[in-house]
Amino acid sequence: MQETKRLLHDGLSCSMSEPTGEEIVKRIVSDKGALKDLIYHIVSDSDMRMAVISAVLAEVVTKQDIRDLRQEMNQ
Repeated sequence: MQETKRLLHDGLSCSMSEPTGEEIVKRIVSDKGALKDLIYHIVSDSDMRMAVISAVLAEVVTKQDIRDLRQEMNQ
């Protein structure tokens, strides 16, 4: 018990520390099964699904955007 306390006090034991958010993300991304499960849970939640759709739609080019671009290029 004293040895454990000393190791924790000296900062030599890092196995008992909580993983950072970055570490969690790296672990999930490297585990394709876990990544698929996470994606499934995200798109199963209607609020999360709408957030993803909104983010994607912000990057989508519309037909009107293409028309406008063609018109600019032809001038």
